[in-house]
Order: sequence, then C-alpha cells, then structure tokens
Amino acid sequence: MLNTNIYQISYDLKKFKDYPQLYQAILKLGPNVRVLESLWLVANQGTALAIRNHLQTAVDGDDRLFVCKIVPVDAASLNLPQNVLNWLKTHAGWV
Repeated sequence: MLNTNIYQISYDLKKFKDYPQLYQAILKLGPNVRVLESLWLVANQGTALAIRNHLQTAVDGDDRLFVCKIVPVDAASLNLPQNVLNWLKTHAGWV
C-alpha cells in the first residue's frame, strides 16, 4: 500500500454542520484515519482536485475544505492515538 498517495483533509463546517454526511464521503475515499477533530488522512490514488470535488457534494456552500497531498518524510507528532500511528505505519511507511 506504500505506493498510494496520502492526502490530508481538513474542514470547517459553518452554519449547518452535517458531519455524518461528510464522514461518509471521506470513508468512501479509501483507507483513512481521523487524526484530529477536523483533520483526516486518506490513502487514495486520485488527485487533490478529485478528492475535493468528491467531498464538495457532502458540504454546504459556506463550508471550507482543504485537501493536500502529503509526503510524510519529515513529520512529527505528539500524543497521537495508537490507531493513528498504526495507520501511518501501514499506509505511509512510518517506522
């Protein structure tokens, strides 16, 4: 799975906060892990634009989305849950 792109998805839901709809859209993208309240990592072969377009159908016009392909070569963390660390080891090659 290490040849898969890893994308960071961040969001701010404004007035109408339909989190379940957004979560379902994120889950459909592939292997994923929720790192922080509004930050997920997803393993996906698509592009940031394709992921944004997919997620755009699950949010309102005033919500904010940020999708970024990351390369976890130089990354650091503090107090991440074990499931997040396990996901990073499996999908991003962290040791």
